[in-house]
Amino acid sequence: MTATDVDSLSRLLRYLCELDIVRVCGEGYELTDSGALLSSTAARSLQPLARLCGGAFSGSFAHLDHAVRTGAAGFDHHFGSHHFDYVSSPTATPRPSLPPGAATCSAMSAP
Repeated sequence: MTATDVDSLSRLLRYLCELDIVRVCGEGYELTDSGALLSSTAARSLQPLARLCGGAFSGSFAHLDHAVRTGAAGFDHHFGSHHFDYVSSPTATPRPSLPPGAATCSAMSAP
């Protein structure tokens, strides 16, 4: 047992299947190759970047309407700077608790 609501957990797992993060395996689920990249033990783990996007970056989604209306990035509007500059600045405010490796993962995905 997982001490979770069965219906909610089922919906979450179905959604993660749609995202190719997990797949059905017998009576349960297992990570896909994509999902394995979220493990902290993966050689090129994307876990720090995922934690950053789910943490500091999530506030920028509140400005989706601004981004759609103006074409400007919601993150820039919310935090006052581009996300690469933000995560590398020791004086950014509000300063999120950046997971270890987040700036490195973010830089790896830079154009």
